[in-house]
Amino acid sequence: MARTAVETANTLSDLYDETFANESFEMYRIAWSDLRALSGVRKLTTDYLGAVNNALNETGVYLIPFNNFLAVLREEDMMHIRSVPPRLTEQALPDAEDESDVKTAGDEEEE
Repeated sequence: MARTAVETANTLSDLYDETFANESFEMYRIAWSDLRALSGVRKLTTDYLGAVNNALNETGVYLIPFNNFLAVLREEDMMHIRSVPPRLTEQALPDAEDESDVKTAGDEEEE
């Protein structure tokens, strides 16, 4: 029997809380086939996944789809990941003189 998106989200959240939640970085991944079986739906549609993610977001948990699996995590789990150093961000900024060479969709309409 198919579960609602909220029921599936609650199950994913319970799995996180029971198995993976602690004071250190802990997220988990679940195979697409396992999530499909857990949810009881034939196909994991974009709408269904969005509804699951919205329900998870209310509890501070996030569902992130990848090609071969989905990750379930809390924002705090990602705090240990390195940030891009500001100097690298600055190096990647477009030069001021190059901006005049870049056309946007609005520029094409004016021509």
